[in-house]
Amino acid sequence: QNPTRPEGVKMEGRACRVRSFKIGSLKVINKVSDNIKAGEDLESIATRGILARGLKVVGNVQYGAGSADDVALVSRDFGKGKAIFLNFDLSLYTAVRISDPVKTEKIVSLIRSVLPKDLQPVAKIINKETGKRQPGTEIGVWSAGVHRKNLAIWRNYPHGAEDFGDRLAKFDMTVFETNPDIDIILDKDYYVINQRNGQDYGKTKKISLKLSPWEPVILTLQNIPFEDAKIADAPEEVKLGDVLSMKIEGATNIDQDLQVFHVDVLDPNGKVLWYYSQDLSGKGNLFEYKLPFAMNDLTGVWTIKIREVATKKVMEHKVKVSK
Repeated sequence: QNPTRPEGVKMEGRACRVRSFKIGSLKVINKVSDNIKAGEDLESIATRGILARGLKVVGNVQYGAGSADDVALVSRDFGKGKAIFLNFDLSLYTAVRISDPVKTEKIVSLIRSVLPKDLQPVAKIINKETGKRQPGTEIGVWSAGVHRKNLAIWRNYPHGAEDFGDRLAKFDMTVFETNPDIDIILDKDYYVINQRNGQDYGKTKKISLKLSPWEPVILTLQNIPFEDAKIADAPEEVKLGDVLSMKIEGATNIDQDLQVFHVDVLDPNGKVLWYYSQDLSGKGNLFEYKLPFAMNDLTGVWTIKIREVATKKVMEHKVKVSK
């Protein structure tokens, strides 16, 4: 017991020790992968936890581990999909993924074994130096429509040591503060642009870069080539009190996908005026930006910069403002 932990957590800890038990004689039924062999004790992979029970199953099921008299991992066809039951403890995976990479791979492989073979992650994050999974990372994928999606990769920081008592305090947390070289292995070839710096990787399945401890990597993936947006119509001169109307033509080959533009307006002194700046977004390939000049705005040459968020490509238009 950690005496600094709240009373409720102490009680939970006592309950966990009373009710939890080791896997003992349970074995892996079939060979799962190169790092998990048939007959291997599940105790080398994960422990039975607070919710584990000696459960029996009936019917047409597939055992990943355990037996019909004591299930540890089992899957069953369910409609057009599959139901998967895990009867062992992954509550310490946050610590295991840092302290024991071998066990981490086994846990992942075991769960992977009961998933459909065509269910693959959009990306795998590999440490370039070790050639193995980069620990402490997470990915998120957001669809923008038919042809475009966004992929984000960031550090999956652990809970504070106080959340795990003494278990986590002994692990080296500096892994989350390094800048490792990583390879991002995609599930297929995409046209890829880095939203952070605008780097165009062309059509590829593998991207190599550094992973920051603090900022996520954000990539735009398209299954068709990128096309540049352009300013379709904009006046070159207006007067104070006029409303400038500017037409922006987005990429024509992704008119069914979400496109986002950020507009910055700079006065003749080069100062960005936040109250005239805004975001434009939507589907289709024609967008309109309106700028209502006030009577007391500065006269001179103003600059309007339009950045496509997904590619970081910038368009620029200058307009002369007079009284």
